[in-house]
Amino acid sequence: MHRKYILSAALAFFFMLLFQGQALMGSDLEISTEFGTERREGFTQYQIRFLALDEDDLQIFGNSRLKFPFTSYFSGGSLNAEYAGFSASFGYWQEYRSSKDEVMEDFDWLTSSQNDDIRLAYGTTTPDPEIYYFQIGLGYDFKYRMLEFGPFFEYTKFHSEFTMTDLDQLWFYDLNNGTEYDPPRDTMLEGEVLYYEQDLHLPIFGADVEMAVIPGKVGLKTRFGVSPFASVDDYDNHIVRSDSLEAWNSGDGGTAWLFELGGRFEVFDGLWLKGRFGYSDYSINTTGTQRVISDETGEPVVASGIDSQVRGVMRNFRVSISYLFGS
Repeated sequence: MHRKYILSAALAFFFMLLFQGQALMGSDLEISTEFGTERREGFTQYQIRFLALDEDDLQIFGNSRLKFPFTSYFSGGSLNAEYAGFSASFGYWQEYRSSKDEVMEDFDWLTSSQNDDIRLAYGTTTPDPEIYYFQIGLGYDFKYRMLEFGPFFEYTKFHSEFTMTDLDQLWFYDLNNGTEYDPPRDTMLEGEVLYYEQDLHLPIFGADVEMAVIPGKVGLKTRFGVSPFASVDDYDNHIVRSDSLEAWNSGDGGTAWLFELGGRFEVFDGLWLKGRFGYSDYSINTTGTQRVISDETGEPVVASGIDSQVRGVMRNFRVSISYLFGS
């Protein structure tokens, strides 16, 4: 399932529901807005594995994993419409501040067909993230006494950029001659050393249940969803390297899941105070391409078809105010 078709269908349904003629503009159509702030934390990482040596019954693989943690604060909002049990929403959230205490980690090591595991290098840098995301949601709710429950679809696109500065690198081997450092060699490079950009697409299918603890005043809601169609595209620029290493990873058909638990309280007619906790996890097998500049010729050298994987975890805490028009 291509994500551009999912996005187009969701947008078409949203605007059809929101603006479909005067017939819907009666009392059955409910339109609300929501504005708030959110703390979102977690990490995204990518890992590559490639064949470095293949001789007789010995295979040696090179491995590299870059882990980008973040703790960021967002502001944003959404527009929501409900009619005859159907619902549609569109929201946008933009990071306005991020923690400076996170540490990005870079692991490089060798493995072999004989179960060897050799550390080559370990590096840490300070990440400076810039993140935004938007969501489109569709759903239908059945009502039974104090309960509302039903299926939903939610598409979220996350755009992340990480600029890393001040690389502290610990070397366990000299890569030029293969000798081991004892003790490991510690090096430090100041300034910008790496740039990473990622577009993550999470189409989630799931179900939600809301219970009116005090009808019309207090409600509790939980949601659970999964996706077999998660996809990602990313770009990595090792600014500090003399060979100008650049890398791209792309993949779809990944898995993701989502859990949310929240509540709302009516302050006065039509105005609701909301709180929510959410957790999501994703894993996507990707194919990588790398390009370096040859020291001998000065020309680009491209390696493609590299096995790679992108995965991550996110937790978020949101507080918002929602207003129902016409209340």
